[in-house]
Amino acid sequence: MKAYMKLSILLLVLGLGVMSGPVHANGYRVATGDHYPPFTGRQLHGGGFATEIIRAVYAHMDLPFELSWLPWKEGYNDMLEGYFVGVFPYGRNPDRDKAVLYSDPLWVFKGSRLFSRTDNKTNFNHLNRVGGAFLCLGSHHPRQWLKDYLAKGAFILFEAPKVNDCFKMLAAKRVDAVAIDELTGISITKQRKLKRSNFKISKKYFGRPSSRHFLVAKSGRKSQTFLERFNKSLAAVRASGAYAKILRRYK
Repeated sequence: MKAYMKLSILLLVLGLGVMSGPVHANGYRVATGDHYPPFTGRQLHGGGFATEIIRAVYAHMDLPFELSWLPWKEGYNDMLEGYFVGVFPYGRNPDRDKAVLYSDPLWVFKGSRLFSRTDNKTNFNHLNRVGGAFLCLGSHHPRQWLKDYLAKGAFILFEAPKVNDCFKMLAAKRVDAVAIDELTGISITKQRKLKRSNFKISKKYFGRPSSRHFLVAKSGRKSQTFLERFNKSLAAVRASGAYAKILRRYK
């Protein structure tokens, strides 16, 4: 299907006699990746939190919404080539800064929170009082914030291939806490059918905040205009309460 779409666009371009420069996608065609719960996923209700937000923004813009699920790198590269008007959800980095424009944040990670069992009396909101607690992180999870706490002996670090494995160990009382952003942690407890009442979440956030965005190619001749329209509709979705309503389904 995707190959057919690319061929159709190519034939259209050749038919118009345009032999150079990127193809310019219609405003409705977007791409995202799979297996990023609870934010995107074909098997998730509504395609996941980010997909529901983008769908609501498109509805406010009164544009049709055509979504393609592709490997992350492929979707991103196709956006740069003009096959898609945009892709989501992506964070900022210096390499992307050269090639894309970022929407206003779709959401902001305020940092990691510590998930622990309710029967564990350790107060993870005051780490200066914690000593020798077993903390589990997924292998790709940021850990710069941990350096001082490890040096002071607040934590003994366990690394797992996936953060899902951390929650398995937490439920089995093999570790005392798991560090992960709130929505991902809640998603994993639901996925593993763990009782929410058996877990508590620290009020304090740890690590640096980061954000996720809808991206458009700088090379697109209407990218800036489209993004301005997109941001206005995103703000309207927030102001209307629709954003908060979607978010509640993931908490």
